[in-house]
Amino acid sequence: MLSELELRSSGNDQEILCALGNICHSEIPDKESFSRVAKVYKIDGEILEAEQKIYASFRLARGLGCWRQCTRMIYLMYFQNFQM
Repeated sequence: MLSELELRSSGNDQEILCALGNICHSEIPDKESFSRVAKVYKIDGEILEAEQKIYASFRLARGLGCWRQCTRMIYLMYFQNFQM
């Protein structure tokens, strides 16, 4: 399994991470990011786009429209719930 991950990411780690970041943190991710991630992880790009839209709807429904605010809230909730 490790060799499969190494093969998939062979030399373009930053490009993949940027594409994932674009999908997760942009309000309107570009098509190139979806196709790049779909190709590397061998998943259906249309399904990935649909999942991203569901996630965006979830954020908006809960008043988490701004990506930065959402990331900060998740971070704070994580540490509030898992403090010892």
